[in-house]
Amino acid sequence: MGIQVTSGGDGLVQLGSKREATGFSVFDQGFRPFFWLAGVWAALPLGLWVGVLAGLWTFPAAWGVMMWHGHEMVFGFVPAAIAGFLLTAVPKWTNTPAVRGAWLGVLVGVWVAGRVALLAASVLAPWLVAGLDLLFLPCLAGFVAAPIVRARRSRNYGFPVLLALLVGANGLTHLWALGLASSTALLGLRMGVYVELMLVLVVGGRIVPNFTKSAFERAGRDLPLWTSVTLDRLSLGIGVAALTLDLFAPGPVAGGLCALAALLLLVRLLGWRSLSTLGDSLVSVLHAGLAFLVLGFALRAATDLGLAAPGTAPLHLFTAGGLGLMVLAVMSRAALGHTGRPLQASRGLRLAFLLVALGALTRGLLPYAGGELAARAPVIGGSLWALGYLLYVIVFTPILMRPRVDGKPG
Repeated sequence: MGIQVTSGGDGLVQLGSKREATGFSVFDQGFRPFFWLAGVWAALPLGLWVGVLAGLWTFPAAWGVMMWHGHEMVFGFVPAAIAGFLLTAVPKWTNTPAVRGAWLGVLVGVWVAGRVALLAASVLAPWLVAGLDLLFLPCLAGFVAAPIVRARRSRNYGFPVLLALLVGANGLTHLWALGLASSTALLGLRMGVYVELMLVLVVGGRIVPNFTKSAFERAGRDLPLWTSVTLDRLSLGIGVAALTLDLFAPGPVAGGLCALAALLLLVRLLGWRSLSTLGDSLVSVLHAGLAFLVLGFALRAATDLGLAAPGTAPLHLFTAGGLGLMVLAVMSRAALGHTGRPLQASRGLRLAFLLVALGALTRGLLPYAGGELAARAPVIGGSLWALGYLLYVIVFTPILMRPRVDGKPG
């Protein structure tokens, strides 16, 4: 497999990978390797962390098991899913060649190198760990930004910006690891989560109503959605402002914005007829993911306005619920559609959706009950969530590793 020069839809020369006329490779499309890696890396670090909490084993992570687990979920698992999504979507948005073959293999190798570096942080120099781990997101941003800028798709300029913010958030964790700052690690993790939530707000606002409308039409259901460009823009703007203020200046003002964001997102979901999607798992899980954002904003508002929060429980409604379900939903739908399969969730996939949702609810809400159950919430919720993603890996490994069923390339 060699490298060839091709001309994109905008007339500009781009690099691509020369593929054989016959044969198949998992590096034909970005979603194949990265959606698989995202599933594996969702289940593995969390499973190791849960085992430590349950006293089943010890795990000698140089950063400490909790910090390593948090870092790998925020800057390992989610970026892999983002890469699979953007590397597949951007070529369609911009009418340019996809990153595939050798270049895609290199990008996958950079992601893997970062994960190995964190695992081996006890024997590697901190500057080397930082360099290897921080390399992936800038590389991804370069592959994404170039076609967007060349095609002048201003509507999508925000994606490279969000990737740059993720680089900065990850950099804050490494400043702590390098001993250059004493209190930036948790800020970096939280900033990473909030930037990823902003990405969910953008992507969710675009795809969820379209997928919902299409599902109703396929089922022959005359259920028009109520949509509003003003509401879309307002909910996105308020949501981003609420997350930003809650990150850097939590308090009554941030709480008020979080409450308003929850209300606007709820109104938008009701207009999209969320309850009417229950018969289609691939669509209803998207609505469930956004519903977790509503719940997360509501509890962040309560915390900012003075309600004591049990540890990181409210944050896990955002992470395990909002991010976890939305990532799982988008990966599942995209993998089925881009491999020529019907947009139908198998029993195994529906069970995976259920386990991740139950895990997120357990981890995010059970601590508010107090007592013994609250103490066990991280283990119970984490186990359910990790099992859900493990099931996703089992279901989608043959789908992602085999050619399209319709014989088309990709």
